[in-house]
Amino acid sequence: MYYAFPAEDDSILRGLQKTSWPGRLEVDQERKIIIDGAHNKEGMASLIEALHAHFSKDTFHFIIGTTKEKNVEDFLHPLESMNTATVSLAGF
Repeated sequence: MYYAFPAEDDSILRGLQKTSWPGRLEVDQERKIIIDGAHNKEGMASLIEALHAHFSKDTFHFIIGTTKEKNVEDFLHPLESMNTATVSLAGF
């Protein structure tokens, strides 16, 4: 059985342009803060890709919080390609 919801391409595009995803690449221009909830290897790769695309000339100070069972290398390794000034890591 197949179910479909008919929608025009323009309607989909307008909907995506209005979409907000709190915790994903939230930018506070005034304080120069970027908040992202990357919580796994894939999320971190997406974050780094977005930072390269939109903030390639900036220097970053990363604050990373993760649970102890996560592989810290999954979060730290992608930072090697960034202009990183500091990294603070908190495990809990």
